[in-house]
Amino acid sequence: MPTYGFGNNGRRFLLLSAMLQALGVDRYSMLGWCNGGCTALIAASRAADRVDKLVVWSCNAYVTDRDLENYEKTRDVYSWAEVRRLSQFELYGEKYVSDTWGGWIDAFRKIVDEDGGDVCRGELSKIKTPTLILHGANDDFIPVEHGVYLHENIKRST
Repeated sequence: MPTYGFGNNGRRFLLLSAMLQALGVDRYSMLGWCNGGCTALIAASRAADRVDKLVVWSCNAYVTDRDLENYEKTRDVYSWAEVRRLSQFELYGEKYVSDTWGGWIDAFRKIVDEDGGDVCRGELSKIKTPTLILHGANDDFIPVEHGVYLHENIKRST
């Protein structure tokens, strides 16, 4: 599954849906972190008859100029705290992290400029699935206000 870029959430949902259908999986629960959380939110809104339960953490339905300012401060991955940088390099590879992080920030910029910052706000009111929202108060990248917004806009959320 492609995992990069918020603009791909709708496409990721289509790929995921086709894959599960090909495997004969009619109903499922979803867990999603960061961009994967946005994909899970879209899936729960567009395939409500198939998604039983939903858990998302550290994801956002919108992005603001203030968010972008914070992301820009992290564009140079070599300026990250060593423990974070090395763990990301170990998990994904130094080249991948170095090459794609700026693109992730650029994707957010495009969403702000072209879509008014809307990542998946319009999908939230359509979610009927019981949803658990997890979000850390000290998340470095996605402020807690985003978790609060999700809870306020998803009817059956906790």
